[in-house]
Amino acid sequence: MTGNLPNDIYTQYEKGISYKNTIGLYKSVNEAHRLFNGDQWAGLNVKNMPKPVFNLIKRVVQYKISALKANPTSILVSSEMLRPGQEDGEPGLTLTRLVKNVWERLKIDKKNQSGLKDAALTGDYLMYFYWDPDIKTGQEFTGDISCEIIDSVNFFPGNPNVCDIQKQPYIILAVRELTSNLKKEAIRNNRAREEVELITPDEENLYSAGDLSKIELDGMDKTTALIKFYKNDKGQVMFTKVTKNAVIREETDTRLKLYPIALMNWEEKKNCIHGISEVYGLKPNQLFINKAFAQAMLNSMLFSFPKMIYDNSRVRKPSNTIGGMIGINGNIEGAIKYLNPPQVSAELFKLIDLTISYTKEMMGVNDASLGNVATNNTSAFIAVREASNVPLDSIRLRFYQMLEDMGRIILDFISSYYKTGRMFTYEDNGQIKITTLDFSKMKDALINLRVDAGPSSQLSELTSLETLDKLLMSEKITFLQYLERIPEGYLPKKEKLIEENKLNNGGLINE
Repeated sequence: MTGNLPNDIYTQYEKGISYKNTIGLYKSVNEAHRLFNGDQWAGLNVKNMPKPVFNLIKRVVQYKISALKANPTSILVSSEMLRPGQEDGEPGLTLTRLVKNVWERLKIDKKNQSGLKDAALTGDYLMYFYWDPDIKTGQEFTGDISCEIIDSVNFFPGNPNVCDIQKQPYIILAVRELTSNLKKEAIRNNRAREEVELITPDEENLYSAGDLSKIELDGMDKTTALIKFYKNDKGQVMFTKVTKNAVIREETDTRLKLYPIALMNWEEKKNCIHGISEVYGLKPNQLFINKAFAQAMLNSMLFSFPKMIYDNSRVRKPSNTIGGMIGINGNIEGAIKYLNPPQVSAELFKLIDLTISYTKEMMGVNDASLGNVATNNTSAFIAVREASNVPLDSIRLRFYQMLEDMGRIILDFISSYYKTGRMFTYEDNGQIKITTLDFSKMKDALINLRVDAGPSSQLSELTSLETLDKLLMSEKITFLQYLERIPEGYLPKKEKLIEENKLNNGGLINE
């Protein structure tokens, strides 16, 4: 276990912390979460001033995440495995169905929503896969694949200057767990009682993501555990789990060829495994907008009402009370006057509007993409919206690459842990079927993966409606054909209308 003792792993972990501090990762991650959540005045030395928040960052980030998720994706598998004799006779098709089955069970599409938000805010989206032996399958086989999103601040690669996960000499994941659960896990792994007693609570939550992660429930003792992955001389992925002073699980063969971690950078950073967040470029503009509005509000609060000046030799008790009375000694003329307050320059508001407009333009966001325009001319709407998606192309490619990496990791787990005879279900033409696969032939098979992305459902439906309208108006299709092809959800009781149309006119061109 040379190099993988708790002290050795903890030293590697501390070096990783030092690197992240050097590149300012902890500070930028926490700041990004504050800015997105609207806490945009934190740390700014402003007193007795309004603190408005016009959250441009949240608007841009939410749009870009939605745009990236707009295209439905699917994993397709092809292989050169020998025909195993399963029901459909096509290994690639069966593997595609199996990966889809696992994908849906793990709710990866939903997790991608949270993961893309992490990427936009912190620069990185990390998904960690592991084998959970306690999952019930309803068969004689127990255990299945599981996964969870990992914060970039809890991810410690052995060489952070190399962007390829699979080329890392080792990877350490820091997890914060209940001390009692870690002790139970150590006992299940047959660790000595003396070693179990070395698992003690700590307060090492300083290097976690978000301000609320530093606040823990009183009486719920927690300990930071480190999971280290590395590859042996045969290319097999090994792992061990430790705390600062104890081994929870000794070195174990995962049976995998790939590190079970997939990574996506929002924007790539040269010679660094960590990416650049969307917030990084928006922060200065966001703070200017807030400060400019704050100055305008302060001016309005101070000078909305004219200032009174008076002759204190004649005015006994001056008052600005609306409808109040003021006593005057002698002649009233010239005893009280009001000064007209200075007006806020209209140029300030023009500058604010220009800042918002230019910022959205530079970030690839326009009114069409945000849905702020009428869709009377669908073709023009689609063209403008598609143009706004161009800046997202590089991010989308990195996202699709991560999906492929996820698919390969899932196949690595399937070939390593699934046993022949294990059944799974799939849908075929509306029917639920059951099949199996000879998993013993998968480990050394040549398996290829690709991600297919379809068009955005919203745009394709708009295009379909426009095309159908034109075909109907030019009498190229019947009204019945038109009804049958309208996308779902646009016409209430569509099926009933189709039946009535068939009965009344047999589907003739609308009359």
